[in-house]
Amino acid sequence: MNRQQRLDELQAAMNAKRRYEPPPKSEVEAWVLVFEDIDDANGRTVQYGVPCWESRAEYEAWQDLRFNRLIE
Repeated sequence: MNRQQRLDELQAAMNAKRRYEPPPKSEVEAWVLVFEDIDDANGRTVQYGVPCWESRAEYEAWQDLRFNRLIE
C-alpha cells in the first residue's frame, strides 16, 4: 500500500470517529482538539474554525506518515 492510500485510510477513520462534543474527562488523553471549516454543497466555506476532537492515535499516525516520520 502506498503512502497516499494509507493517508486516505487514516483520514477516513478519523472522520468516522470525529466528535463535536468534548470527550469525558476520563477519555481526554485519547483525543486531540482540531478545527475544521464547514463547506456548503457548492464548496464554499460557510463556517470557519469549528472545534472538533479526533482520535489521538490515528491523528498522530496520520501526522507521522504525512511528515515521513514513520519507518515502514
